Amino acid sequence: TANGLKSIDFLDTSNGYAVGDSGTILRTVDGGTTWTTLTSGTANNLTGAIFVSWDKGWVVGQTGIFQTLNGNSTCISGDSDWRCENMDSTGNVGKAIRVAVTSAGVPAFAYIDSTNNTMKYAVRDGGIGMGCADADWSCETIRAATAGDGDPSIGFAFDQNNLPAISFNDGITFYYAYRTAGSGCTDADWTCEIPLKRVMDSSLIFSGTTPYIAYEENSMLRLAVRVSGKWRHEILDQCTIGCNDTQPLGEYASIAKTGNTLGIAHKETTNSDTQYLQADISTLPALQAFTL
Repeated sequence: TANGLKSIDFLDTSNGYAVGDSGTILRTVDGGTTWTTLTSGTANNLTGAIFVSWDKGWVVGQTGIFQTLNGNSTCISGDSDWRCENMDSTGNVGKAIRVAVTSAGVPAFAYIDSTNNTMKYAVRDGGIGMGCADADWSCETIRAATAGDGDPSIGFAFDQNNLPAISFNDGITFYYAYRTAGSGCTDADWTCEIPLKRVMDSSLIFSGTTPYIAYEENSMLRLAVRVSGKWRHEILDQCTIGCNDTQPLGEYASIAKTGNTLGIAHKETTNSDTQYLQADISTLPALQAFTL
């Protein structure tokens, strides 16, 4: 496709989906060797996707539209394969939106409200909470930005206890927010930490209750892990010749895990290459302690 791709999700080694600009949705059944274009019914950019079976999943885009492939059309396009819900529609919402699903199959999103310069969280809890345009959703403001609405690349995931966490840059500072009552966040139900220095692109996953963040900093691809309440990190790849902010390693970093296998993909801007790194979590060397 000529359109840029923003997110990819595989159900297994063969079946996967990719989404991107101009409403692009692609599906593969042979591990990525070939891809088939699906009709999304929108021309808006799509930024996140997660699927729990070959015919059920969630795709999100810049308009904050929630879509599920379930055969009940409520979309403007009338595509019978999709159902759409406007979870949040006040102001310019949905920038850098990311999607995750709990172990019970409940979808949730982390996204930026560009009008109010805030990081927000939404979960489809059937209306237990409030704050969303749709009564089936609950929306929370995690933290107000200090300089604009920050860098558009954020990480979002649930741990094994279905507690959400978000990694994001508010324009000056990089934060790790997790839903446990504490300090540092606008919402008292969340805790915000400053685990790293000048972080641009980031991607987040959990192994049990241990968060792993792949990120780009100072033209280097790095990995951060929170162990026993302290953040540790290592450099995975770095630029050595002619390095500057316009030629970073680690741009658009994306991290995923299956079993003990940890995989990280990123863009190496100097040669315009996409690179993939893989390691066994159980055999990773001890990570260096990170000092701010």
